[in-house]
Amino acid sequence: YEGSSHIYHHAPNRPARDRSMTVLYDNKNHLKVIFQIQGSVWPQVLPICLFNSLVTIVIYILREKDVIDLHFDGGKGMQYVSVLVSFFVVSSIGTTYNRYWEARGFVGKALLSASLLADRAAIYSANSQSAKAQLWRSALHGRLSQLVKYSMHIIQNERGALINVMTTRSEKMATGNDTTTSLLKKHGLRRTLIANHIDVLEEKESHGGRLASWVDAIIQSNGEYLENPLVIHEKMDLLSKTSAFLDAFHGLIKFSTTPVPFITTQMGRTITFAWVLFLPFVLISDLKSNLWEATAMVFLITYGFAGLTLAEVEMHDPLGYDQNDIETDRYTKFILEDIEQSLSPNGHASQDFFASAYAYLPEEHGGGGLSYDSIV
Repeated sequence: YEGSSHIYHHAPNRPARDRSMTVLYDNKNHLKVIFQIQGSVWPQVLPICLFNSLVTIVIYILREKDVIDLHFDGGKGMQYVSVLVSFFVVSSIGTTYNRYWEARGFVGKALLSASLLADRAAIYSANSQSAKAQLWRSALHGRLSQLVKYSMHIIQNERGALINVMTTRSEKMATGNDTTTSLLKKHGLRRTLIANHIDVLEEKESHGGRLASWVDAIIQSNGEYLENPLVIHEKMDLLSKTSAFLDAFHGLIKFSTTPVPFITTQMGRTITFAWVLFLPFVLISDLKSNLWEATAMVFLITYGFAGLTLAEVEMHDPLGYDQNDIETDRYTKFILEDIEQSLSPNGHASQDFFASAYAYLPEEHGGGGLSYDSIV
C-alpha cells in the first residue's frame, strides 16, 4: 500500500491517554461513588466551593464585628435569576448528555460496519481459495484497516487537523488530479464518498478519499480475483456496509464541526458563574445566626450548580482524551483485530474455520462430536 504509511506523518501531538480511561464504579457503594476522584469534577469544583465558603465566612465576620455589612437582599430579582440559572444548567447538561450518546452511536455504527464488512467479505469469498483470492482478501484487509484508522484519527484530532483539511473536492477535479473520480468512473460507482468531506493532512494528497474509494473498488473488482465471484446481493451487501461506515463518519464530522451554539453557551456560563459568586452575599442575609450553617449551605449550592456546569464542560467533547470520553482508540484496536482475524489467510474464509462451525454438533449430524464448551 504505497504511501499509506505517511497518513499520520503530520498528525498533531496527542495527549497520553489514561490506561484506565473508562470510569468504572460500584453503583451500590455510595461512599465510593461520592468520593471517587477518577472521572469526577471534584478537583475542578472544590476550589470554587472553598472560595465561596471563605467569602461567606469573611462576610459573616465583617458583619459581626460591625466593620461593614456586605450582604444584600436579592428579593424577587434573585429568585428570577435562580430560575433562569436552573434552566440553563439543566438544559445544557441534557443537551450535552444527548450529544454524548449521539457520538457514541456514530462511533459504534462506523466500527461495527467495518467489522461486518470484513467478516461477510471473508464468508462470501470462502469458496475461492486461489492465490488471487487471497490477494483480494489481503488488499481488502489493508485498505479497510487504513480507512478505519485514518477516519478515527481525523475524528479524534479534529481541533488540530480537521479544520486544516476541509478543502473542496472541486479543487481537485479542476486540476485533473482526482484519483477518486477515475476510480469511480472505472468501476461505475455513483456514491458520496469520504472525499466529499475531507482531504488529507497536508503532505500527502487525497489519502482520505482514496482509502474509501479503494475499498469500494476492491469490492467491485472481485470478479477479476475470485474464481467464484460474488453474486449481486453479496456485493451490494458489502457496498452497503461501506455506505453505513461513511454515513456514520459523516455524522461524526458533523458532530465535530457543529458544536452547541456558542451564544447560548456563553450566556449560560456567564449567568451561572455570576449567580454562584454572588450567592454568599445573598444567602448570608437568610442565615444570620449560624456561621457554619451559612457556610455549609453555600458550599453545597455551589457544588450543585458549579459542579453540573463543569460536568457539562467535561462531557462536551466526548471524542477527546479525557477520562469520561469515549475510548475510540481501544474500540478501534478491537475492530482492527476483528478485521485481521476475518480476512487473514487462516481467518473466516479458511476451510478450518468452516469446519469448526460444525465441530460441536453430534457426529450423526455431520459434526465433530465436540462439546460447545470445549471449543469456545
